[in-house]
Amino acid sequence: MFFYVALAAANGILIGTSRALNGRLSAGLGAFKASLSNQLVGFLFISILLLATTGLKNPITSEPPLAVYSAGVLGALFVAVSSSVFQRLGAMKSALFIICGQMLGGIALDYINHKNASLVAQFAGLSLILVGIYLGKRQGVQKGEIG
Repeated sequence: MFFYVALAAANGILIGTSRALNGRLSAGLGAFKASLSNQLVGFLFISILLLATTGLKNPITSEPPLAVYSAGVLGALFVAVSSSVFQRLGAMKSALFIICGQMLGGIALDYINHKNASLVAQFAGLSLILVGIYLGKRQGVQKGEIG
């Protein structure tokens, strides 16, 4: 279990770093061109990784429903939107709001899938993130950084 927790935390670091880099790319190219660049480079990387690990064998072993491929569309949209948001809100606020949205989505999915998680605890965690955003903004207002 610890391995997966550490892997998820490392993934969060990579996502934050990726978003910040893509935000800088977006400043020069625009959000959608930056997203396209990001997706193309990612596609090439995953293709090489897949070929290196599976060779020329068919990497798809089952036939998932067609609707699940919409995740690619959602992922590309996520990259484009977060690139645009990072430019306007900054890395910390963008990351916190993205995490809030992910938590809301996770809470909804767990509820729909009847996972036995405490809704009170989940919403308490979400509330702590929102309080952190508020306190960060309030501190910025007091310093005259935020209007």
